[in-house]
Amino acid sequence: MAESRMIRTDCGGQTAPGRSAKIMARQVLDARRSRDCLEDLQVFFNEDDQALIQSCASIQAVDARVEDVSFGIQPVPLNNGCFTVDCNFTILVRCNVFMVGSEEPIELTGRTSFLKRCILFGGCGGVQTFSSDSTSSQDIPVATVQVSQPVVLQLFITDCPDKINVQPGVDNTTSKRLVFATIGVFSVISLERNIQLTIPVLRAGAPPRQCTIGEFTEDPCQLFRRAAFPANKFCP
Repeated sequence: MAESRMIRTDCGGQTAPGRSAKIMARQVLDARRSRDCLEDLQVFFNEDDQALIQSCASIQAVDARVEDVSFGIQPVPLNNGCFTVDCNFTILVRCNVFMVGSEEPIELTGRTSFLKRCILFGGCGGVQTFSSDSTSSQDIPVATVQVSQPVVLQLFITDCPDKINVQPGVDNTTSKRLVFATIGVFSVISLERNIQLTIPVLRAGAPPRQCTIGEFTEDPCQLFRRAAFPANKFCP
């Protein structure tokens, strides 16, 4: 039978001001910035939106945003501490389509994706991490990506032949309209690992202000007059 042992330690209270405390933080081991101009990305739409694109007269881009990023991290063979980081970006593209004889646009939303790969140094931890919130991690660093709002540089429709029910001597070729986009993206990709740091304790970080109970009784114009003038909005 395995022997069970309990290790007894002295448990203290909160760390007093002026003393040091240990925290868990992520150390950035390596990072790369990137400026990507992604040309001819196909934008996919649902069936109803695709039917509108088939009969529209023109298309115009509105904006784009990153919906999700999925990661794949693999160690580089024969290069200890380096990892291949694959970032698969999913981008939502909003656009307006104009039908024949109508000046009112119809807003559609499609999706496109692209893969970004880079090699970063992630260190050699040599340990596994387990925590009480049912999460665990292998000896692989954590990948993080910071990305700006994508810029749609170009959006256009092209006709592609689509053959259906091909029979000898019969031309059943139809034309399917596809949407392609050129998108510019700024991003920063980094690899991080958890480390323990010792920091000085100045004071407790309690919020200095209290929540207001009930409705506001002040004059709303007085509240507006006390607000700072947004000069940076007018002089960027």
